[in-house]
Amino acid sequence: MAQKVLIIEDDSDVVESIKLRLEADHYEVVSAANGEEGLKVFEAQKPDLILLDVTMPVMDGHTFVKIFKSKYSLRDVPIIVLTGKDGMEDAFRLEGVRNFLTKPCNADELLQKIQDSLNQA
Repeated sequence: MAQKVLIIEDDSDVVESIKLRLEADHYEVVSAANGEEGLKVFEAQKPDLILLDVTMPVMDGHTFVKIFKSKYSLRDVPIIVLTGKDGMEDAFRLEGVRNFLTKPCNADELLQKIQDSLNQA
């Protein structure tokens, strides 16, 4: 069975680009346009890993992580934060997130980060 990745990202072009690459590597992909929707999709789909944008409408990535941590373990479901902003890592590290990629990200680097994160979980 393919491992499932949830992409929480408000830029549909970014979602589609990542989705195509991941599906080509035999991952199942689901997506959400903001953190609030992401929590609902997570509960319904139970993905193995989350790719999380930081700046989104309705609920941003930081708020998502705080709520997610109150219900689930980051050890069981790793989160990779995707950000175009510098200086965000420290705030997320305090919440327990250990994996980060700067957008736009290299597809090979993204795949390696996903594989490493899933192997650690």
